[in-house]
Amino acid sequence: MSHLDQVGYVLIGIVAIIYSSAGFGGGSSYLAIMALMNLPFETYPTLALICNLIVVFSSTLLFIKNKLINWKKVIPWILFSIPSAFLGGLIHLPEKVFLVLLSALLFWAGIKIVFKKIERSEHTPNKLQQALIGVILGLVSGLVGIGGGIFLSPVMTYWKMEKAKNIAIITTLFIFFNSLAGLVGKLSVTKNLNDILKYWPILLIVFIGGQIGNRWCVYKATDKQLTTLAGVLSIIASCSLMYKYLSF
Repeated sequence: MSHLDQVGYVLIGIVAIIYSSAGFGGGSSYLAIMALMNLPFETYPTLALICNLIVVFSSTLLFIKNKLINWKKVIPWILFSIPSAFLGGLIHLPEKVFLVLLSALLFWAGIKIVFKKIERSEHTPNKLQQALIGVILGLVSGLVGIGGGIFLSPVMTYWKMEKAKNIAIITTLFIFFNSLAGLVGKLSVTKNLNDILKYWPILLIVFIGGQIGNRWCVYKATDKQLTTLAGVLSIIASCSLMYKYLSF
């Protein structure tokens, strides 16, 4: 194992802890770390989606156990994002310009959340608007190989739709279902699951990190902590995407 690989494993563990603390899977940052570790490019989306599922599946079980999920608030976001994420998973399209622009918008959203220099909208989107946003974010999620929660969180925060902990719960479920749909789409095209399982140490590290972060989110975190963390992670994710897609 090279020194670069060792550093990569440590970074992946840290990402899993931090992202799961805010209800995210960490897919965007896993992609950047995989690039640093020089893993085969064709494994990136599939491996990142599996890492997402490992993290958010555990947190989903914790949310169910503690009866924290309000399905009436979750369903409008995921109902149409799931087939959209599956469709995105079928597409192999290196849209660098689009993703760089998307990362810039994500960076802007993170800055506004962290420094609270934006007047949040008084308008709450209706169910149709939520479904439309879900479709767009689901498509992006499946295409890139992330769960989409890192995009949904700033949207919900801007519209003051929920408290930070409820946003973390909704984004967790959004990530879970979109990652699952995107993974099915990717595997139906690439059929590279056996190649992915060769990287089981990454999956194990993500599992351990996710367990730590999930429990902090459920039992210890405050709304203020989660709001700030969500903004910081939006900035980190945008920089990670920018780095990855400008590097290839």
